[in-house]
Amino acid sequence: MKKCALNESEKILKNTVILSCIALLLSACALLLDYEPVSFSVSGDGMVASGGTDFFLAGVKRTAEPGAMIGVHSWSGLIVEGAKVPKNDPEHQKYLLYYKAMGIPAEFYWYTLRAAPSGGMHWMSVEETFHKIKPLV
Repeated sequence: MKKCALNESEKILKNTVILSCIALLLSACALLLDYEPVSFSVSGDGMVASGGTDFFLAGVKRTAEPGAMIGVHSWSGLIVEGAKVPKNDPEHQKYLLYYKAMGIPAEFYWYTLRAAPSGGMHWMSVEETFHKIKPLV
């Protein structure tokens, strides 16, 4: 079978689909943890970001030591950035329902959309972490 070279648009689309699948898989795993509660801790030299942050939020007890890095950013679809989707659009509901199921305030979801574009990452300060993610001990 002959392989064809992908043009830049096709490469971006392929990577977007792969990243979306990974994020959905992590979110699905996190929902399963509701049936088998676990605790998560990020060490002082550790980090979670993107879908890993969503997974971290599934812990019934979440801890982050000083120096831990927690990264958030907007999601993106094939052609749209989550932060640009109107607030009343049904596309937001799956995320809002997940956060609600994890005991995370809806404001945290909206914060992640504003914090950084999907291609970037906002590393939360200690103050942001403890004020935005509750309960975090």
